[in-house]
Amino acid sequence: MAYMLFSPALSPAVTIYEKDEFRVKLSGHLQELTSSTDDPFFNGHITDNTSRARLTFRVLTNTMVSGEASIDGAYTFGSVLSSPLFIIQKDLEPPTYYNWEHVYLDEDGRYGTVSVYRAMLTLEAELYRVVVGRQRLAYGTALFWSPIDIWNPISPLALEPEEKTGVDGVSGIWWISDKLSATALFGMADEWDEAKAAASASLQVESYTFDFMAGKHLKDYVYGADFVGYLGDAGVRSEFTYTVADKRDNFIRAVLGIDYAWPNSLYAALEFYHNGGPFEFDPADPFSALLESTGVDTINRNFGAAMISFDLDPLVKGSLAAIYDLDKGSHMLGPALAWYASDHLTVSGGAQFFEGSDESEFGPYPDLGWLRLRWDF
Repeated sequence: MAYMLFSPALSPAVTIYEKDEFRVKLSGHLQELTSSTDDPFFNGHITDNTSRARLTFRVLTNTMVSGEASIDGAYTFGSVLSSPLFIIQKDLEPPTYYNWEHVYLDEDGRYGTVSVYRAMLTLEAELYRVVVGRQRLAYGTALFWSPIDIWNPISPLALEPEEKTGVDGVSGIWWISDKLSATALFGMADEWDEAKAAASASLQVESYTFDFMAGKHLKDYVYGADFVGYLGDAGVRSEFTYTVADKRDNFIRAVLGIDYAWPNSLYAALEFYHNGGPFEFDPADPFSALLESTGVDTINRNFGAAMISFDLDPLVKGSLAAIYDLDKGSHMLGPALAWYASDHLTVSGGAQFFEGSDESEFGPYPDLGWLRLRWDF
């Protein structure tokens, strides 16, 4: 549960070119992420060492138009390169419409790629904004599961949940008033059955913000709502979706959560998730299930999650996350620590411990340890 603990250091972007009102700013990060676990399908141990360098260029013109591009260079080594799942994944077409990835190294136990993480043009006025290109489409309010995010919902087990695959498409937002706005989003596709699209409206009522969404995820149609606000000093949030499915019965998904932050830096959160459309896992073909599943696809229906974090001192934060499979009794525990060594450098690490029967949600998962070093600039 790294996302509950880790937040990139806020480093100011550096101006690398300036002429009159035209400026190009550079920011980014260097990161080393190492994880160690057992292969869930074959006997053996897996180590994954991945280095990433990201350069983000932002072009400011002092007009309504701006641009942004993020380029990633990644290098992976370790026994993960021999894992059947990794071998299958690297040969798959990317989830984006355009394939902007180049493999510059794939030999001798090393694998390297250069790819485009973001590439977009923005047209922004006082009452509207239009973005074209590879962008992040941020939907949802939940902390662990976000069924209303039809674009790229992230698993609560992800080591880098802040990393969201971009969508090649166009989005727009219209600020109708101080309390009401509307958005529309469309991801590029060759055929309508392959497209993802959504429209939503957001309404603020006192301390609550309500969002209402109608969308299309490939051949399924998804209708949903979410809210976020305060109940006293505690934050409350919820998501609800109803999916008109193409190949199975229609189903609902729902999330309800609450969190609270004390003045002494103690933070606690609770969340309940109901998945009315559980994923059908075929033991005879486990790879397809893992490759096709998203961050909200689960085998069972009902889950509870909790996490706490606390500043052990001004530079060290500790956290503990737990997810419980209410149907089969399995669980995950994820302790983690982060050391904010400087304004630029963060060192974090942790583990994920799983317990349960082979028929449960988390029982088949092997325990995992991870360590991350990140320099933001």
